[in-house]
Amino acid sequence: MKTGMHPNSLSNLTRSPRKGNRYSYSLLARMTRRMMSQKFTITMLAKYADISWGGASSWTKALHSQKCIHIIEYLRSPSGRTTERVYQWGVGDDVQRPEKSSKSATQARYRARKKTLEFAMEKIARRSLQNSPAKQSQL
Repeated sequence: MKTGMHPNSLSNLTRSPRKGNRYSYSLLARMTRRMMSQKFTITMLAKYADISWGGASSWTKALHSQKCIHIIEYLRSPSGRTTERVYQWGVGDDVQRPEKSSKSATQARYRARKKTLEFAMEKIARRSLQNSPAKQSQL
């Protein structure tokens, strides 16, 4: 095992050229328990099992290819990008990946957010002028 690396890292586990990868049974049990108990993302699984994101991704891909888990949702960032898949244990059909939004739709959402923000800032500025002590002393 390399120094400075976590002992549960999948890259530190024993590898045999004839038998393939060998994993810690307790690590596999923790990951499987997490997957069976609730829906999860690769990031959530990596944090729970205390392994690297790449190791959790490899394990998830292997289970997905064998139809042990399925995709139930795609998470999106506020900008509209598809960021992560949400998996659930059991046999089922994957949900269809959402279509990418067009550039014009992305720009329209940005302009709407910007306009809302500018309007809110103007409203705050008007309120602060109305409630300023200098304005009240003039009355």
